[in-house]
Amino acid sequence: TNARHRCLVNNDLFFCYHIAPVHGHMLACGEPWQVLAQQYCTKPSVRTVADAIGLSEGFIMSSCKRRPSPDSVDAIRHLRFLSALALHDLVNEADFHEVAAAYSTSRGAVQSLQDAATVFCGCVTTFCERVGWPDMKLLFAYFQERITHGVKQDLLQLVEIPFVKGVRARTLHRAGFCTVAEVAQAGLDKLEAALQPGCRDVAELKRTARMVLSGARQLEAKEAAALMAEVEEFEEEDSDDSLFDDAGLIGL
Repeated sequence: TNARHRCLVNNDLFFCYHIAPVHGHMLACGEPWQVLAQQYCTKPSVRTVADAIGLSEGFIMSSCKRRPSPDSVDAIRHLRFLSALALHDLVNEADFHEVAAAYSTSRGAVQSLQDAATVFCGCVTTFCERVGWPDMKLLFAYFQERITHGVKQDLLQLVEIPFVKGVRARTLHRAGFCTVAEVAQAGLDKLEAALQPGCRDVAELKRTARMVLSGARQLEAKEAAALMAEVEEFEEEDSDDSLFDDAGLIGL
């Protein structure tokens, strides 16, 4: 209950902290306390979330000089926040190399953190469902998609298209494509023009545009079929209810 009361629903970093894994799955870097201190001091916007979860600037600074036990509650809380900061960069579309450089770690460590956070977010979503927090369940389920793909909210539709990941989705979005339907209904020439900045040569551009167009059309057809199935199921249920109503009227 306390977590719900202190939930900062408009702050991505807050959600990143609560999906950041603990213990062996936290971000691995050589000097974590120095990195945390640098991030904490150079990003004033993180203070709101840091205060909400009970972090202490004094503890961070003292830990740079004398490392606390990694198993202590305070150490775990603060180092988990370091993982959250890296995840926050990922969901705001920083690439693996940028995040690795900023946190003095490897690209593989950042990828491992992303994978672990995706799984842990699924666990948090399930927990919210079981304890009867439907609003929190929806928020964490939505955030799981963002951490999986490493994108902002406006790209969640586009990254569902086969062969479209974060960078390519952002390229399409900048060209005016915001939904699967818009991509599926586009002409090949328009897609080629939109995708040109991310391709090295003409052959790659044409191949990429064809794959994206085909993937969008397949996805649109799949979604249309699923919607039609739902409509048919609803009509069948409605028809069954009508039969029961008619039977009641004639005394059956």
